This record gives sequence, C-alpha cells and structure tokens, in this order.
Amino acid sequence: MRLLSDCMQEIEVKKSRFLCYLHRTESEEDARAFIRQIRKEHPQARHVCTGMIIDGLRRSSDDGEPSGTAGRPILSVLEGADMDHVCAAVVRYFGGTLLGTGGLVRAYSDAVKTALDAAVLGEARKMRRYTLTVPYSLSGRIENWLMQTGDILDTRYDQAVTYEFLVPEPVEDLVAEMTSGRCQALFLGEEVTEI
Repeated sequence: MRLLSDCMQEIEVKKSRFLCYLHRTESEEDARAFIRQIRKEHPQARHVCTGMIIDGLRRSSDDGEPSGTAGRPILSVLEGADMDHVCAAVVRYFGGTLLGTGGLVRAYSDAVKTALDAAVLGEARKMRRYTLTVPYSLSGRIENWLMQTGDILDTRYDQAVTYEFLVPEPVEDLVAEMTSGRCQALFLGEEVTEI
C-alpha cells in the first residue's frame, strides 16, 4: 500500500502526547529532510522516533527512547500494513508519567495505527502508457474496450480519433486484431499508478 497524501494524528497516553506524522516519500534523502522538518516544528519535544520503508529499504530510530521501544514498533506497524514509500515520525511530548518498555511499545504502535486508520491509502500498480489513432468508424468499439480494460487519459478528435491511455498488459497484438491490422498502438513507456 502507498500513502496518497501526508497526514498527522495524535493520541494521548498517561498525559504523554504522541503525534504521528506520515509522509509519502520516494527516497531516503527526502524522508530524512521530512524528519528534520518535523524536529524543527517541535523543538520542545522529548523524542522524534521514526520508521521508513522505501523499496525494501527499512530504517528506524528510537531517538533516545529505550532500545527497541519506539523505532522498531513503528516499523513493525508499517510492515504489517504492507506499506511502501512511507516515512513515519512520531513526536513525543512527555507527560510526567513513565510508561515502561511495554507501555512505550504500545504507545508508539498505537500512534502509527491511528494515523494509518485516518490516512488515504492506495495500491501501486505498474501500467503501460500508449497512444492509438483510429478512424471514426472504429472509435466506438475501441473506446468501449479501453473503458473496460484501462484508463483513458486523453481523447483528441481530428481527421481521426487519438487516444492516450494506460493498461496493465501489452496491447499491440490485440489492437492489430481489433482493427484488422489498420492501426497500431504506440508504446510510450511504463509508469506506476495508484488505485
């Protein structure tokens, strides 16, 4: 799953505040810049613990909390939700009551779960982008087929109809068959989209 937009949620545990920021990221460098920004926004916070997953790369930090009580639980929740390209930063404002190691693990885990519950998520899929120009006599059939199999990005009406579209599988042979060899789909490249 991927985060479609950044979000923040807050929970309170025994007067300690835990603010979980989720950030969509494509690189470790971007994730680290995001963490620096969160630290700058919360200079009075006791801890800013983090976890990130980016294309198989996994990083976490306890940021001064007892070892294994913050970063690892944050990362575990992200892994359990099958997240990718995400950075979670949990800001803790100490409320005066010690939570113990088990309490910290639960609090950091719950903060991330709460944020994920509120987040807008989608699945990534690899699609193939094409352009296809057909005579008007074939446009109805082609358009119906495209609406069932993919996403039409653009339609231009000139001497003929030109479609730009995304589909999950190669379509060159199918288009040649549907148009009796009169038209060819031009492959423009692959891209990742979210649904």
